[in-house]
Amino acid sequence: MARHHARSFIALLAAAALALAATVPASAATRTSIPNDANWYDQGGGFLSAQGGSVLKVGSTYYWVGIEFADDGDYAFGAVNLYKSTDLTNWTWVKAIFTPHGTGDFEPGSWVGRPDLVYNPTTAKYVLIMEIDGLGSGIGPGNKIGFASSSTVEGTYTYHGSTAVNGSTMGDHSVFVDGSNAYLVYAGDNPGSTLLADRNVTLNIAPLASNWLSVQPAIYTETNTSREAPFIMKRGTKFHWFASGKDWWDSTATSHRVSSSLTSWPAWSTLATSPASYDSFNTQFDFIIPITGTETTSYIYAGDRYTSFQGGPNPAPTGSGRNAWMPLTFSGDTPTLHGFSDLTISLSTGRLGGNAVANARFENEGTTQGPSYWQEWGTADAMFTQTGGVTGNRLTFWKASAYESYIYQHFTGLRNGTYTLSVQMLSSGTHDSALLVGKPGGGTEVNTSLNTVANNWVTKSITFSVTNGTAEIGIYVDGTAGSWLSIDTVSLTRN
Repeated sequence: MARHHARSFIALLAAAALALAATVPASAATRTSIPNDANWYDQGGGFLSAQGGSVLKVGSTYYWVGIEFADDGDYAFGAVNLYKSTDLTNWTWVKAIFTPHGTGDFEPGSWVGRPDLVYNPTTAKYVLIMEIDGLGSGIGPGNKIGFASSSTVEGTYTYHGSTAVNGSTMGDHSVFVDGSNAYLVYAGDNPGSTLLADRNVTLNIAPLASNWLSVQPAIYTETNTSREAPFIMKRGTKFHWFASGKDWWDSTATSHRVSSSLTSWPAWSTLATSPASYDSFNTQFDFIIPITGTETTSYIYAGDRYTSFQGGPNPAPTGSGRNAWMPLTFSGDTPTLHGFSDLTISLSTGRLGGNAVANARFENEGTTQGPSYWQEWGTADAMFTQTGGVTGNRLTFWKASAYESYIYQHFTGLRNGTYTLSVQMLSSGTHDSALLVGKPGGGTEVNTSLNTVANNWVTKSITFSVTNGTAEIGIYVDGTAGSWLSIDTVSLTRN
């Protein structure tokens, strides 16, 4: 959708807008929630670099292992980083397990990806399994699989080398642990081919040997040319298999299927989302973290976002932040992904909460795009994002002629209860009408006026009750010629 009014209107509004300083992360600041659509920092104030990784719980401590890329635009290996946390929200950097050095698998400029940290109860060893660059190895342009192990989770990891997987190179993988058994779940390449089209063309499940340091023949293989980032979890007696679309660095819709057996699987379906999202809220699926508490067991969807890696051969789409963690709920065996902009975690109760609005701060697009994950109705070209928000971008309604516009999100799978909907706003106060709207499913619409003069950011809010798990929120503007309304930081939270 064209946004040709943006530049002139930014100049018009500049005198009225409040000048805001850039947000700077504070060292060792304790967070109470996980902010999606933002970069994450560890407790020392350092940038949290853990792409394509995994989380392992050891006692009451969670360990997150992931990749730090070198800053050369080619996604080269920079480090295998290890972080720890006791609340899944505030993370402390422990160390770099491996860094580029020497020649061979970890030589500078090589590729190391998707490290999985697991614990083998039979050998009492922590095992690190990761993709290793296959270039120069004589087995083709794909990746090998590499193994390392340690007697303690924060100890020194001994590298045991790398190998092809069942005679072929591979792409994305994960490790599924079921008691004392572990399985490599991976996307395989066509053996011997150097063509890009022959990368990630099969999906496979292969047991690991008893020491988890080598791969046995696959027990399940299917030809598949459209999925990668495979991951299996067990819920009750059922196995749930998730995967992303095969679109390299770009965000994609997530696929899902469920089975009672690892050797027989039905067709894939697209993971449901709330509100609607065509690309899993600008993420590539990575892994799932179960949280079991006194009240319930919840699941965190951990998505990777490669928006900070612009450039290179396959640039990612626009957006903010390298990671996004959101609630994944189940109705029977059917999961739904909820696009929370902020996530709160109660490890004691197992409950997840936070801001249910997706793209609540309008950071998921550039200044020439409409608001992602918001549905739009009304006069074309009356809405656009721009800089000068509370922390970054804001969304502004404006048109030189009279206009009528409405943006909204529809939610399913909400916990019943009382919710507060709030928004921060700037406004000319010259509309025929401007409203913040809450529509509980099966209930009565609640709204409040946004048609007041506001040259500094002010907060408006309403409260309504959800009784059937569904609701719609929105901002409606019936604007006169030249009237404007800027909004930011939309929040829907359960009281």
